[in-house]
Amino acid sequence: MKTKLLLIAVLVCTILCGCKKGTPADAVEGFYKYAKTNEFEKSLSYTNVPDSLVKDVSELIGGMEMVIHEYEVQDTKMDEGDTTATVKVRLKVSNKYKPEPEETNPEIRCCKRDGEWKVLFL
Repeated sequence: MKTKLLLIAVLVCTILCGCKKGTPADAVEGFYKYAKTNEFEKSLSYTNVPDSLVKDVSELIGGMEMVIHEYEVQDTKMDEGDTTATVKVRLKVSNKYKPEPEETNPEIRCCKRDGEWKVLFL
């Protein structure tokens, strides 16, 4: 159960990555910068979450009590004519159910929309 909750927390954190800058890696970096300090509304600005849902999603993520101990953007693979990408991250996280930090390597899908990189959240 604890492993499933940690996996869900990592998945949500991973899904919420996105980009307003020049590359998918910039997006991931921006997201984790704010997620690590629990500034989820700012981190959600890097996603394709509609403005009308940002507050609700931010509260949901905050309720998970996830702690990002460290992260490192490792690799970006561009797909489909440079409009989609996969970004691999090394991540150490814990939560209230699993207080010992655990390392994982999520792969984050991003898509370029209207000239900006965003994580495919919806």
